Amino acid sequence: MSRLNKNRKNVWVALLILTIFPLFLGLLLYAYVGQHNLILYDWFNLDIGFPKNIILVEEFPSWVINYLPDCLWAFSFTSLLFCIWQNESLRIKITLLNIPFLTGCIFELGQKYHLINGTFDLKDILTYIVGIALSRLINFIVNKHLALKLYYND
Repeated sequence: MSRLNKNRKNVWVALLILTIFPLFLGLLLYAYVGQHNLILYDWFNLDIGFPKNIILVEEFPSWVINYLPDCLWAFSFTSLLFCIWQNESLRIKITLLNIPFLTGCIFELGQKYHLINGTFDLKDILTYIVGIALSRLINFIVNKHLALKLYYND
C-alpha cells in the first residue's frame, strides 16, 4: 500500500473514531434515555420506540443522561473541524475552537428564552468546554504522538 493510500485510510479511521462514533453514541443516548422535549425530536419528528426494559434508565448515572450527549456532541464537532483544517495556522485553530462553543451557547440561550425546546442549564455550557478540551487533547495525541497525519505531506 502506498503512503498516500495508507494516509487516506488513516483519515477515514480518524474521522470515524473522532467524529462519527461519538456523535452516533450521543444521538443514541438522546434517543434512548433523553427527555422527549429535545430539539432532536422536533427536527426529525421522532417517536422512537426503543424497548425501555432492556436497560433501565434509572441504571444510568444522571451525568450520563444529562451531560454526556452534550459532551460527545462538542467533542465530535470540534474533532471534525480539526480533522478538516488540520494543517492550518494556530490562529485559525483557536478560532475553530470558538465555533462549537458559540454554537452550544446559542442553543442554551435559545432554550433560556424559549426559542428552542429544552431547559437552559449552565452545566451544559461547562460540558461543551469539557468536550472541546477533550477533543483538542485527543486530537493532539493522535496527530503528534501516534503519527496519524490527516493529510499527505512530502
